[in-house]
Amino acid sequence: MELRLAILLLALAPAAAGAETARGTVFEDRDEDGLRDPGEPGIANVRVSDGRQVVLTDRGGDYALEIGDRHCGLCGACGGVCPRGVEVPNVLRALTYLEGYREEDLARAAYGSLPPGRNAAACGDCGACLVACRLRLPVGRLARRAHARLAG
Repeated sequence: MELRLAILLLALAPAAAGAETARGTVFEDRDEDGLRDPGEPGIANVRVSDGRQVVLTDRGGDYALEIGDRHCGLCGACGGVCPRGVEVPNVLRALTYLEGYREEDLARAAYGSLPPGRNAAACGDCGACLVACRLRLPVGRLARRAHARLAG
């Protein structure tokens, strides 16, 4: 009998101020449906990674990865919602090029290509960002960081 493993991502849960945690379970998926059912045990000591860090699952197959406010998943779901006209997906994309892929030239070109008034300059004096991220990243803070690192 071939062993089938599945990883159940439970949630992104707040860990500390400005940080997020990806939690999940690695388990034996005996009926191969991708869902953890009663009687499907967790598997201990499996390496789980986000590409930067590696953690081992505990006795029950559970793991937690601190993912912080790293970078955008580039889904574009935050587009068209900033009342100040900031092109949030493109701002976060540029920051991801810089911090996630370490491609400074690409990041500067992407940020620099935003039309006037569409970069994150307006985020500096915005009290509370109305843009929500499906990954629950702190959009306002990331946009301000993008502007600080990429403007000019």
